[in-house]
Amino acid sequence: MANNKLSVKFEMSFADKSKRVGGYDSMIIQVQDEDLTIHKDGSIVADNNILYPKLVHHSQFAAVRLRERLHHADWTLTNDITTLWELAMMHDCEVCRSGAARADRYMRATGTAVVVGQLYWLHPEDYQ
Repeated sequence: MANNKLSVKFEMSFADKSKRVGGYDSMIIQVQDEDLTIHKDGSIVADNNILYPKLVHHSQFAAVRLRERLHHADWTLTNDITTLWELAMMHDCEVCRSGAARADRYMRATGTAVVVGQLYWLHPEDYQ
């Protein structure tokens, strides 16, 4: 995988676009074999029928765990270390640095892609 740069973006909305964003966090998940098809020519294709529902689930799980409400989420499937760090560092905090570092080590060790989620929370004043 390392020879072919991969970047596939999945955008999902959970609230009316007129509502405000009140905060954000990032999340990184490993890609499973069934999420991708790697062709003999080296090209990589994400199976949207499998991966997209997983990303919706992970988005909703994070919101519940953090006691937030989702506004929208942008997920990027990537095997590029630079892209990983750019997307994962939504906060310059220890949790984000630690998660990105673990994913970096995993990607280097396995040559496998990860999916980086940028989760945006609904502003509390816009809860209904």
